[in-house]
Amino acid sequence: MTAYLHHIVHYIKEYRMHFFFWLPFVVFVMVGDSLNGSWWLATLGLLMILASYGFSFYVMALYIMPITFGKKAYVRGFALYVLLFALFLGYCYLEWYHIFPAWKVGVAWAPNAMTMMRGLAMNFVVLTVAATGYFKHRESVYIIEKENARQQEMLRKENELLVREKEMLAKYYAKRHDDHLTFNVLNNIYSQVYKKVPEAGETIHQFANFLRYGFRSEFGCKVPLQDEIQFIDNYINLQKSLKHDLQVIFNCEGKVKNVRIVPRILVSFVENAIKYGATPVHPISVTLTVNGAIHFTVHNHKSHRCNPISTGMGQEIVKELLNVHYGDQYTLHITNQEEDYLCQLTIPHEKMSYH
Repeated sequence: MTAYLHHIVHYIKEYRMHFFFWLPFVVFVMVGDSLNGSWWLATLGLLMILASYGFSFYVMALYIMPITFGKKAYVRGFALYVLLFALFLGYCYLEWYHIFPAWKVGVAWAPNAMTMMRGLAMNFVVLTVAATGYFKHRESVYIIEKENARQQEMLRKENELLVREKEMLAKYYAKRHDDHLTFNVLNNIYSQVYKKVPEAGETIHQFANFLRYGFRSEFGCKVPLQDEIQFIDNYINLQKSLKHDLQVIFNCEGKVKNVRIVPRILVSFVENAIKYGATPVHPISVTLTVNGAIHFTVHNHKSHRCNPISTGMGQEIVKELLNVHYGDQYTLHITNQEEDYLCQLTIPHEKMSYH
């Protein structure tokens, strides 16, 4: 029932302008052009008069105006307008001076042909103004509907991106959830506490910050670059607490304040370098530079130890995340040589906004 009433309301809103336009016009014709004679022939005559006006109005509004102003075919539109005007005058002349006399219906006042043509021309001008207004109204409604459709399409695409991002996050967290790291860190903390190592408190603090940042930061909600740098630094220190011969040189250059970034993407490249390139002789170099853009470089010497075989899945997921958030505005160059591995990432510089 509610849907049926909604349909009725929609129908009334769509056609009420036509109703309120033609109602006074019908009354005007019935009063001004009231025909004498047989009632059914007089009624048929009034309907013929209204048909001529209605036909002219809608042909102008729905056909001639779109050609003239929509397609900007002014010459063609003007020719069609003149043709319609000639047809309107000819049809009305045929009605008043041939059909109605044959039906023996007419008006009490009998205008001559010239007076009649002037009156019809004025009425046609009124129809032209009304048709132009109706055309502009339809045009504005079309523009509004087109804009609404565009916004809905944008919203649909945004929702698709969110769904796509959630799917990638599921794969991302499945790959990133490193129980081995967690257990190793906890065992190391236990050992330090048991042996009363002075660094135990600092290790606990770093691990707590590492977990807290992982739980609180969300993809899609960009974080301050300073927080991401601190997260990477905590991760490197945790790895150093597990691998005492690990050497990582982490340098930051440029103004990192008031800059935002997608969280936990940069650390993926550091993880990869530590996992496959940690050697006691060749330190891992990690450099972050902010200079018009964010430049992140990770270089490591390949380790010949027995390391897990890389599937490349992590890098593909990171690339998908970069595509979602930065589109074609980022560059990622990876140089994979026999002894060395170099990753160079550049992403846009995005400042934080304050409200």
